[in-house]
Amino acid sequence: MLGLKELRQHVRGDLHIGEPLADHTVARRGGPADVLVIPEGKADFCRSILYFQKSDQPFRVVGTGSRLNDGGAGFRGAVILSHRALQGVSVTAGRVIAGAGTLLSDLPLEMALPEALPERHTEGSVGGALSMRCCSFCSELYGQVEWLELFRNGEARRVKPDGFGEGEVILSVAFRLGRKS
Repeated sequence: MLGLKELRQHVRGDLHIGEPLADHTVARRGGPADVLVIPEGKADFCRSILYFQKSDQPFRVVGTGSRLNDGGAGFRGAVILSHRALQGVSVTAGRVIAGAGTLLSDLPLEMALPEALPERHTEGSVGGALSMRCCSFCSELYGQVEWLELFRNGEARRVKPDGFGEGEVILSVAFRLGRKS
């Protein structure tokens, strides 16, 4: 069993044992996770990841869960939900900064998005869209990225879009306002 007592000492938020993911995702899909972590803030989110990395326990980060489909089998290990800890949007100095857990539908109109938000993405998160790049909308959105804040090697680091690697966790992102020229 994962050391939940220790995790609770370091991470603010909700911890659940055997909780169905369907109760916490917008798609209302997903079987039980051995441990479900819903961190309160960004620091708690990062401490959660670090805890599972250091204890060599399997974990998965899930945004809103709009594309989650585990067939009801659930997840052996921990699931860390980002939607509470990584929300928020600000518009400053020619850029939009959004937390990875922010809904795509909450991005401001000033962004002049590349095309209309596809219906299937209205409940998707910024982090999910940029990680998966599953369609032309997501790929074009990625083309507007100025920098990504990633959780890498135990700390938050800003990288240029070409510095984002497979399996890395996005914390926040800065988009250039307007279309990419």
